[in-house]
Amino acid sequence: MDDDNTISDSDGDSDSSVNSISSSDDSSRINTTKRNKTKAQNTKNRPSKKKKSPPPPSTGTRKNKNSNRNNSNATQSQSNTSRSKLAREHGITAAQEQEIHEVFHLFAEESSSAISTSNAATSATEIANKTGRRSSAKKGNQKNNKNFTSKMKIHVSNIRRALTALSLTPTADELREYVSIMDPEGEGVVEYERFVAVCALKIESREVNNMDHQREVDEAWGLFVKEGDDRITLASLREVARSIGEDGISDELLRDMVLEANGGNGLAKGVEKREFEDVMRKAGVWR
Repeated sequence: MDDDNTISDSDGDSDSSVNSISSSDDSSRINTTKRNKTKAQNTKNRPSKKKKSPPPPSTGTRKNKNSNRNNSNATQSQSNTSRSKLAREHGITAAQEQEIHEVFHLFAEESSSAISTSNAATSATEIANKTGRRSSAKKGNQKNNKNFTSKMKIHVSNIRRALTALSLTPTADELREYVSIMDPEGEGVVEYERFVAVCALKIESREVNNMDHQREVDEAWGLFVKEGDDRITLASLREVARSIGEDGISDELLRDMVLEANGGNGLAKGVEKREFEDVMRKAGVWR
């Protein structure tokens, strides 16, 4: 009997323990559920972090880009329009035309019609000052100044000096030809457009002559040096003398020729192409 009671009590204790464990598990699950709900609620209430978008380009950056683009367009436009119509017609550069223009105005004189135009412009200014009608007078002056410039002319007696100032010195025959082209009516004066035309012809002729001259220099230089050499030496000069049958020329004379050509800088230096060209020019071979 006692054993049965003991077993019964033991079973009761086991049930109590089980109930206690079960109750503990339930409490643990309840607490966990509450914590999860609280955490979820806090997460929901917390403000969400938005991704930062890159800042828009500043106004200064846009302005710089636009400025660079405009400058590029302006440079391209300037290069396309740098030459005037007159320069394009005669095949000269803008720099060459500018030089011609400056020399023309250096030697140009006012024709009688230009003087009358200038006086008219002065009178218009005086009237404007008295009447207060400045705007119309200003427009008139701009138009008159343009006409005044177009009326500038060079006297035929100054043509040679003007061409010489441009390093286009003409021969006597060339000068007569140029004057007949620039002043076909024999008025004794030359307009700007015709002066430009003759200057362009002379520039083209000079460039062709320079090319011919350089070709002559190259051919003559090739007679004194071997291919690949960049200077005339005493040995090469002696060889040239022998090839043309001048065996009697002494080495002393050949040495003097080398030293004369290179300005006395020694036999080892030899004679460079530029020095060779200068010697030939002084000798009258080239102008």
